[in-house]
Amino acid sequence: VITDLDRLAPITTDARPGVSFVDRLAGQLRQLAETDLLVIGTATDITQVAPRVRDTGCFDVRIEVSPPDVDTCKTVLRSTLADGIIADGFDWDQAATAVEGLSSDDIRSVAEMAARTAVHNEQALSAKGLEAAASKYQTDGEDGAPRYIS
Repeated sequence: VITDLDRLAPITTDARPGVSFVDRLAGQLRQLAETDLLVIGTATDITQVAPRVRDTGCFDVRIEVSPPDVDTCKTVLRSTLADGIIADGFDWDQAATAVEGLSSDDIRSVAEMAARTAVHNEQALSAKGLEAAASKYQTDGEDGAPRYIS
């Protein structure tokens, strides 16, 4: 399994001479495609994976998984947030709506950041606190890495 192809083999405008890592990766994937080995690659945003890796020959089948629905967002949040950190009357619906559209990993990152902020401020985490963390979370940094903005 190769995870985060969009970070490992991003689209770049790098025109340096020589063979790049992306070229070597694409070559290795094409060689593996001729074997009985099953290679699985994942990406949060397939449009950000270098075309040499994304194109036919590296991977035979593309399966797209939609972002989690609101109920799944709630489940991810419940499994990530410790009972001792959340405020009484925590509004799970509001929290799930705040992270709707994010991947499960991104939801966990937002929840962890919100929890750290609450602990730092010596407060219990409210849905509004999680919503604030979600509004500061973006994944469109230059390298595709998650960024918190203030």
